[in-house]
Amino acid sequence: MRSNRCFLFHHKNHTDSFVVNTMRHIFLILIIAETVSQCLAGDITTTSPKKTFKIVQHGEAYWTETIQFAKGENRNIGIEYGISWPASFYISPDEQWILRVQKSGSGDNISYIYRIDEKRRVWRMEQQIGRLGFEFIKRETGLSESNMYHTGIDFVSWDIDGNTLNFRIHASIIRKGSDHALDRALTYNLITHTISGPTKTNSKH
Repeated sequence: MRSNRCFLFHHKNHTDSFVVNTMRHIFLILIIAETVSQCLAGDITTTSPKKTFKIVQHGEAYWTETIQFAKGENRNIGIEYGISWPASFYISPDEQWILRVQKSGSGDNISYIYRIDEKRRVWRMEQQIGRLGFEFIKRETGLSESNMYHTGIDFVSWDIDGNTLNFRIHASIIRKGSDHALDRALTYNLITHTISGPTKTNSKH
């Protein structure tokens, strides 16, 4: 195993001392960078319910996300790359739909729906599920995402018989000089690509 230790020598001369201190900082930065890179390296695997495919996230400096089918040609399909953080994937019981919830910042996430068709082609919906949810909130309540922070969604369940995805949308709202918490149950229709939900918002101080 390679050692990260560095040996530094102190000198009485002020110029030499400055050089040594500067080099100490450089070595420290290099050690931290290498340690972080080593911590990131590795794979995170999400296996589909019927085990016909898995989603593999490989992390080094950045993360790549690949769908790997168990059988057939063209087994590996890359869906995302150059990602700063790993995502959470939720695969529907019939293995035709995938929800990807991806951290995008401190307390924030973005979310996309993927469809796998009968020819194993992978399609991604252009609009974010979270963005559609916040547009629905604005239409129903007048609350704008521009006045929110820590925005995102949480997966709840798949309802394949009803062709829907159930999730919760959350955010902190800046309003009248104080913060309020938004937590709302919503439903995404996989056929009509529309959002629906209860008529009232659960908002707390």
